[in-house]
Order: sequence, then C-alpha cells, then structure tokens
Amino acid sequence: MGSGKKTLFKTIFAIVIFGVFITTAYFAYGFLSERFGPKPFSLQQNGETNHKTSPAPSGAEDIEDEDRMKAPDFYVYNDKGEKVDFSDFIGKPVIINFWTTWCPYCVDEMADFNEAYMKYKDDVHFLMVNQTDGVRETKKAAEDFVEKEGFKFPIYFDLDFSASYVYGIQYLPTTVFVDSEGFFHTGYAGPINKSTLEKHINELLN
Repeated sequence: MGSGKKTLFKTIFAIVIFGVFITTAYFAYGFLSERFGPKPFSLQQNGETNHKTSPAPSGAEDIEDEDRMKAPDFYVYNDKGEKVDFSDFIGKPVIINFWTTWCPYCVDEMADFNEAYMKYKDDVHFLMVNQTDGVRETKKAAEDFVEKEGFKFPIYFDLDFSASYVYGIQYLPTTVFVDSEGFFHTGYAGPINKSTLEKHINELLN
C-alpha cells in the first residue's frame, strides 16, 4: 500500500473512531441525564459565598433576606456588541441559561426556552448566555443557529467569560433562576425539561 493510501486510511480510521466516541458519549450522557437528572446548582458550591445580604437591624423581611444570596453581577455583550450588565435586568425575575451550539443538550432544550420566552417575555427576562470563546464557539455560529431555528429570544455573548467565571460554570447547559430583587432562587447544571422550567417560572412570578 502506498504512503498516500496509508495516510488516507489512517485519516478515515481516525474519523470513524472519533465518530464512535462522540456517539457513545452522547447516548451515555443522555442515559445518565434521564436516569439521574440535572445536578442542583448552587452559588455556594461554586465559590460565590460572599454575596449574602448584610444583616439588617430588625424586621421579618430583613431576617429572611439574611438567608438569601444575591446573584453576582456580570457583563455580557448583546448582538450589537454593546456591553450589558446583569444588574440592569433586576426588577423582574431573570433566567440565565449558559449554552453553546456544540452542546447537544443545550440545543435540545432551546425549543422549550423559546416557548417559555414567548409566553413570559413581558414578565421575565431571559438571558441566553452563549459561551463564546471565538474558536470552538463563535458569535456567528450562535446567531446562525438561532436564526435557522427561528428562536425569538435575545442571545448574549460571554466573550470575556465574565458570567461563566463569576458563576463557576463547569457544565453545559446550566440554568440559573433569579428573583425580581436579584436573589438567587435555584439552578441546575445539566439539561432541564419543560415542566421544570415552567415550575420555577411560576414560583418566581407568584
């Protein structure tokens, strides 16, 4: 066999092996996700332990606030390249979803998020935060994906990984629910289903 054919054979073999690896990983992750579900996400577990509100002198509401944790601020960029601060969205409940186009489980839950956005967009802010590293994930790839799928929610780009770093994101997708006062409500590392999304939106609105 000539050297050219050997090289071609090795290349094809490598591609096949890689394909098998990706397929196996995909179904293994899906099996584990269905069996065990997404992991609870906690700001304390991710090192954000210094965002609790300061103790107040008196009052039932003040005591309750002491046990709640402020969601840390961060910045991302909108589709126009403008810097946007998370704190600008406080006043309504906020759902932060960390995602990429190369993450199959991020892609799988997008339709549910879009449906929820269309239903609750007047009452809830949806921050669909794309982890844009400029190599594996680009702004254009994210925009093209959203346009192709016909999703209406706005997307934001974590170009400097400000949001990902502050929240200690280790898994994709990760979804964080924040109440209208900016306090952390709950979160999940891993894909969530439509009923879970609806459940926590209703908790935030009631």
